[in-house]
Amino acid sequence: MSKGFGYASIVYGTLLLVGVGTGTGSLFQPIQGLTVANSEAGAQQQHASFQRIKSVEQLKVALSDAQALNKPVMLDFYADWCISCKEMEKFTFTDQKVAAQMDQAVLLQADVTKNDELDKELMKEFGIYGPPAIILYDKNGVEQASSRVVGFMTADKFSNVLANVF
Repeated sequence: MSKGFGYASIVYGTLLLVGVGTGTGSLFQPIQGLTVANSEAGAQQQHASFQRIKSVEQLKVALSDAQALNKPVMLDFYADWCISCKEMEKFTFTDQKVAAQMDQAVLLQADVTKNDELDKELMKEFGIYGPPAIILYDKNGVEQASSRVVGFMTADKFSNVLANVF
């Protein structure tokens, strides 16, 4: 039993090293980019482009612009050190149904990695302690507070939330 676990650990460790060498950096799929099928899937799973905002003032301008376009808004609070943020990007935002719904909206992202004064002010505006958090606005620029997403959410659940707002 312990020999089997030891062998499995060696194999997994080797896969992690190969993954690091190829730039994957994923504990869940360390050799993701090595196969043709996975590299094609990776090309299909490009997550949406977000417009970065840094302050409450930038948010107000972006919301005004979205209203002029008659589009809902999705504001994603993100940080490089946030594991759940990475999971949302990898597993939720890349889902085909979710991606199609997100295409209907103006996508904003507040990168609070540095946690500087502007980041703290923006999070305080929403009563958020840290990422991940997603704030949704309807086409009139009204926040849909009951649809806030805090923490990781699966693609199916997130799709339902977006359907209610968009």
